Amino acid sequence: NRLIDLVRRTTEADRDRVVLAVSLDVRAEDGHTWSGGYLLDQVGDEEDSAMARCVSRTLALGVGHILDGSLPAGLHRAAETGARSRQWLGELARDGVHFTLRIDQ
Repeated sequence: NRLIDLVRRTTEADRDRVVLAVSLDVRAEDGHTWSGGYLLDQVGDEEDSAMARCVSRTLALGVGHILDGSLPAGLHRAAETGARSRQWLGELARDGVHFTLRIDQ
């Protein structure tokens, strides 16, 4: 089985990888368009796996905002404003979770 062979070939130096790509194409009523996206590409290192970094840092960010009162407790599907999105992406970047913005226009 090829999968079993691949698993057997892993070493302590092998690292996991998390890749997330989100794209958005917008067309306004007046005909103007915008197209762009964000890319997250994280690779694990000696300290932690990429998956652990992506999950734990976003969770810690959310808990911190609940504790400081800037976000109500409960399940939220996304940031509700552009300003909140920019704030959260900036906070994640400072914690080592970097997103790359691509604007196609």
